[in-house]
Amino acid sequence: MPETKPPKSPDAVWLGLMDAKKFIKLLDCSRAHFYALLKEEKLPQPALRQGPRFTRWRASDVQAYLTDPQGWVAANRTKPIKTVV
Repeated sequence: MPETKPPKSPDAVWLGLMDAKKFIKLLDCSRAHFYALLKEEKLPQPALRQGPRFTRWRASDVQAYLTDPQGWVAANRTKPIKTVV
């Protein structure tokens, strides 16, 4: 199966699903950091999970996150932010 790459134009909408490897590569972070951010709900949640080894994200969700990470987190966070006093 040929690998599809996200369009180079920032205005184009990304289509399809993306695996964790590709998402991590776009973020340029470690796998451990990626899953820590995912657990803290600072990243889009997977759109598809079939078993422990098949997890995919909507490419459009990833694009929305990469466009404005802080805005995405503020708009999509479900857990209250923990504050340290």
